[in-house]
Amino acid sequence: MCKTSTNIKHNPKTKVTDIEQIFEVVDDKPYYSLKYKKVGEDYYHIGYSSYDFHNVIQWELEYFELANCIECKYGQKDAVGRKCQACINKNMFEKIGGIEND
Repeated sequence: MCKTSTNIKHNPKTKVTDIEQIFEVVDDKPYYSLKYKKVGEDYYHIGYSSYDFHNVIQWELEYFELANCIECKYGQKDAVGRKCQACINKNMFEKIGGIEND
């Protein structure tokens, strides 16, 4: 009989200031990825890629969390769930874990 461990440690979600799904065509098939910017960074990462769009959506929900904006205080989001553009443009996000956003 197999015993399942109940001590599984889950990593905290990555705090990001912006995230979106992107796609490109590879071998005549759509290939989906996440484009995201971590809190405190001024460049984007592209990763969590798959030919299956459902995987990419699941990874976004499971591994990422949008940081709260400083200006709007409540993390207001536009119609597709992204941060308010004013805060994105100014990189105005809360300090998380000692990281300052200059």
